[in-house]
Amino acid sequence: MKTKNFGYLFALFFITVTFGLMFMDYIFFIPALTSLAIMIVGYLNLPPDDDDITIERDQEEVHTHEGEEFAVGLTVKNHGDSKAFLEIKDELSTNVKVTEGSNHHSLYLKGGEKKRIEYKVRFLKTENYSIGPVKVRYLDPLGLFSKNWNFQEFMNAIALPPVEDLGRTKLRPKFTRGWLGNIKSAQMGVGSEFFSIREYLQGDEMRDINWKATARYLDPKTNSFEAEKSGDVIIVVDAFYESNVGVFEDNMLKHAVRAATSLASDIIYDRNRVGLLVIGDFVRWVYPRSGQEQLYDIMDNLMDLEGGSHWRLEHAKFIMDKIFPNQCLLLFISPLISDKIAEAIGGLARKKYEIAVVSPSPVDLQKKYIDIEDDLAEKLQRIERRNRMAELRDYGPVIDWNTDQPLEVAIEGVRRYQMRA
Repeated sequence: MKTKNFGYLFALFFITVTFGLMFMDYIFFIPALTSLAIMIVGYLNLPPDDDDITIERDQEEVHTHEGEEFAVGLTVKNHGDSKAFLEIKDELSTNVKVTEGSNHHSLYLKGGEKKRIEYKVRFLKTENYSIGPVKVRYLDPLGLFSKNWNFQEFMNAIALPPVEDLGRTKLRPKFTRGWLGNIKSAQMGVGSEFFSIREYLQGDEMRDINWKATARYLDPKTNSFEAEKSGDVIIVVDAFYESNVGVFEDNMLKHAVRAATSLASDIIYDRNRVGLLVIGDFVRWVYPRSGQEQLYDIMDNLMDLEGGSHWRLEHAKFIMDKIFPNQCLLLFISPLISDKIAEAIGGLARKKYEIAVVSPSPVDLQKKYIDIEDDLAEKLQRIERRNRMAELRDYGPVIDWNTDQPLEVAIEGVRRYQMRA
């Protein structure tokens, strides 16, 4: 494809030749010959053929986490014999931020040469991303000829919610079920902790026989172990519109999602069952199960989460009564901005659910981005929040979580409350 520069040169050549013939003056032929020479040199650098330039991605699909850096790699190759001056741009979706390097490059490739482009991005939101297509533009050194390619080379990137390592902190439900887990039960059963010595019964395994006690009493004795069971935890996420305080990259909903995925990962690792209930723009729920697939299912339901207020808390209480099992631990993640949340928690606690609340502090988050000049207004907000949390402590542990601190600190407060209880 010829550029405007080629058109200007051709116009100059035509006009100067015309004037030279009209006035029979050789002086007009000097710019004509110059422009003709430039056009001839330009024809020596014609654009490569369509099949000469190829683009390959390092990966076609990747799973990462929100906020983490990820390297995007491209390999550009010139299969032709001519030189190529290329401008390459890798199209990015919204909510993708380039943190190192650039997705826009200029390359010079000799015939048969290939070069690699790499840059790093950060995904600002948990969702499915599509990186691409790759747009390539050729321009010769004189700027006379250009050519565009649009390579449909895409990379699918799934930005999962972030998972924080909670370390040795364990959140365990008080009520257990009949299947194996890591929660110690004051009963004999299958486990690893020694409980007592009992008489040998037919069917006991040889490895469980206590040979020292058998030799002492001259009667077969068997070791009994403390039963290890598991329980159910339902994570309830407050996604109401008025609860989503903050800015796009740092708000209550993002911290609630981070807490939910971190807790779900830790609970599943501890061999308990975990479920999910999200209340906001619409109700989402995941029935409690265990295993790694359950964690991915919970993450999928927390992706693309937006704040809203189309559903009422009565729907959440109905789902709890009709779908989820009784006597499970309800772990609320809510900034407790609305009085209705406190009322709903109290109503569920009276139905013999075990209640725990992790409350990200909206006052501290607002203070980071909004200058509250009125100290009295800030004090009133904190007092109102403390009073609401004090009312809920009649039903279970309520932890005030400063989102600048690790989540492990907040969960440790819940665990200590359970140990004292």
